[in-house]
Amino acid sequence: MSEEEIEPYTVEEVQRLLRTADDRRNSARWAVALALGLRQGEAFGLKWTDVDAERGVLMVRRSRRRPRHAHGCGNPCGRKAGYCPQRQRTNPETADTKSRAGRRAVGLPAQLVGMLRAHRAKQDAERAAAGEKWADEDWLFATPDGRGTPPRTGAALEVQAARGCGGRRSRSPSVITCELRRKLRRSSTKGPVQWTGPFVYLR
Repeated sequence: MSEEEIEPYTVEEVQRLLRTADDRRNSARWAVALALGLRQGEAFGLKWTDVDAERGVLMVRRSRRRPRHAHGCGNPCGRKAGYCPQRQRTNPETADTKSRAGRRAVGLPAQLVGMLRAHRAKQDAERAAAGEKWADEDWLFATPDGRGTPPRTGAALEVQAARGCGGRRSRSPSVITCELRRKLRRSSTKGPVQWTGPFVYLR
């Protein structure tokens, strides 16, 4: 589907999407991405050390990358490299944001700071439940055992949430964030963007 054929979500659909996401793990990730204009890889690349809740600032420094694999089997297994039982990853999990435009400090609205603090409390509970299985890697949006969330998993969750709130299946997950962000920014010229609970609305 070409960019011209993509129909962006309305503000009302944004609200439904975020309400639906609020029932899922790492629900704050949706608000962070939509409010701050982060790409999926950038959101999953965030660590707690990137968040300064007292100053209300978030640093975007890195992005999680989709994995690339090579066969690790001695004899060809007949599968694609990504499905090889002995596959070996050939690229790093994250990449630093090197450009000046990409490496940036972003202001956090007070409501979003509150959401991140609530998210931290939920993650601390998961850490306690996981015990020694928890991987202390400092990810802001981690798996239940503390590891980084694979971008492919995040894309699948976006599709599920979009369908759950009545979104059309033809929409690309990568478009959900960027197109809604553009619409919210255009609409915000009519009034300030406000926060209430898990979703954004325009006054």
